[in-house]
Amino acid sequence: MRVMLNMWGKDHEITFQNRRYTNGNFAVQALAAEDGGWVPWCMVTVNLGDKLPENQAYLDTNGCSKEIIEWLYENGYVTDLGISRSGFCNYPLVKFSKEFIDSLDL
Repeated sequence: MRVMLNMWGKDHEITFQNRRYTNGNFAVQALAAEDGGWVPWCMVTVNLGDKLPENQAYLDTNGCSKEIIEWLYENGYVTDLGISRSGFCNYPLVKFSKEFIDSLDL
């Protein structure tokens, strides 16, 4: 899935990749189009250590572009399941939709 998002006053083409953390938890990484290729933009998810059910993850509201997080909610790609606090940040626990997961680059 490729999307155009306006971040910091400029349009950026973004795609998403399916990843795994070392404990097996589901992870999503955002990549941005740059110079004819794809470069890492940010991790959309964060691993807080606890083992989660498949297709669930914590959104990285601290390190990921807020526009990406908002876009996921606006398009119904995530469903809230709760909040976890780590340090000074609150991270929403979400379940990713099948539609979003099926669209990920592997």
